[in-house]
Amino acid sequence: MDQKVEVATSKKVQGKRGYEKIIDVNDSKDVWNLAVRVVDLWTVISKGRQESMDMIIVDKEVICCLFYTNDIYYVRRSYVNTSLFLNWMQNVKIQLTVPTEELAEHKEKLELNKTYDMQNFRVLKNELVVKACAHPFRLVASGATIIMPKDFPEIPVAKYNFKDFGEILTGNYRTDLLIGKGTNLL
Repeated sequence: MDQKVEVATSKKVQGKRGYEKIIDVNDSKDVWNLAVRVVDLWTVISKGRQESMDMIIVDKEVICCLFYTNDIYYVRRSYVNTSLFLNWMQNVKIQLTVPTEELAEHKEKLELNKTYDMQNFRVLKNELVVKACAHPFRLVASGATIIMPKDFPEIPVAKYNFKDFGEILTGNYRTDLLIGKGTNLL
């Protein structure tokens, strides 16, 4: 009995596996398949005039902690472990960097508030001095990264997530987490 074997001729082979959650992203593997919306997007120019692109992406899990403070408190009260909920709420978005060497392939198709099927990244610990989001990891596009525009209407357009004044007054905030134009979006 003859068996037909298919061999991939390119390192960029789009698979047919299900989508994973941003909250689950960790450095145990690089093969992640995410359905996301770009909620913040900016260009970085290095000292050597090299251009790269950074963005904050969210998946449909962001729905659970949107839209107003009252909704968040409602969910927080109903959540069994408050610290686990707060950890989950901070990890529903993640930073993705498209470095100089990958920028030409992806720059034209990446747009703010658009949705994408994204696969295969280098996953690094989020050890940046100033972080754009609180997720413990960040993603970096590589030669194997696939970014395809795709409609995911279940992923909401970004809404603001303001820091509670009470938390600011009591000093309950992170000094290494950037809050500013665009970075406080979910």
